[in-house]
Amino acid sequence: MKIIILMMAVLSAPAYAGYYDDLIRGSKADVLVCEYTEIATPEGLKPQNNFSLTFIITKDKAYMASDKGLVEVQIVYGQYTLTFIETTPEGIVEVTAVNRSDEKSVHSRNTVMPTKDTRDVELFPSQSYGKCHRKE
Repeated sequence: MKIIILMMAVLSAPAYAGYYDDLIRGSKADVLVCEYTEIATPEGLKPQNNFSLTFIITKDKAYMASDKGLVEVQIVYGQYTLTFIETTPEGIVEVTAVNRSDEKSVHSRNTVMPTKDTRDVELFPSQSYGKCHRKE
C-alpha cells in the first residue's frame, strides 16, 4: 500500500526544470544565493541594497550562511516552493520562500527590539523581495 501511494505521489507531481528535483531526491549538495532588491515595511515599499542570503542544502540538512557562520535551518520541499525556516536563539522566526519555477523569493522577518525602558518590546516587520540562483 505504501509503495502504491508513493508511486502515485511521484507520478502525479509536476515536472520542474532545473536542479530542484535533484535537491528533493537528495542526490547532491547545492548552494542557493538569494539577492533582494526591494523591502516592504510599515512605511511602504522601497529599494533595498546589498541584502542577500546564501543557503547550503545537503542531503539531510540545510544551512544559511550568516554573520554568525553557518546556521542550521529547516527546509520544506513544497510542491511549488522551497521554504527555509530559521528560528533565532531569541525565538524569532524568519521564513524564506523560493518559487521553483521562476526562482523569485520572499524573505519575511519580524525583528523585536526592547524599548528604552526595557519592560516592553517593539516589533519591526519586513519582507524582502528578490530572486535566487544556483551558485556554480
